[in-house]
Amino acid sequence: MPVAVAFTFFMGVRRMGIDSMASVTKLTTNGRNGWRVRFYVDKKRRELYLAGATKRIADSVGRFCDELAHAKASNVAAGGDAVTWAAGTDSKMRESLVA
Repeated sequence: MPVAVAFTFFMGVRRMGIDSMASVTKLTTNGRNGWRVRFYVDKKRRELYLAGATKRIADSVGRFCDELAHAKASNVAAGGDAVTWAAGTDSKMRESLVA
């Protein structure tokens, strides 16, 4: 993809309210050992804390959150894998995704 096209796409994505991709950060403070997945929905920051998860799991959760956020901001249906994953989450995690 040429640089001009990539920049135009990126700026278009920013105008739709998608500030960035989901970020995955290792947390090891105050006795907490796990991963924080941070993403933005409607220009609001959301976070999920994954205790005892591996980096691979945290990365896949970040991708699913990112896909759901992009779908909501673009007003299109999310991919089947992300929807299936979201339907299988527990109520506490679902509240963090929807809230």
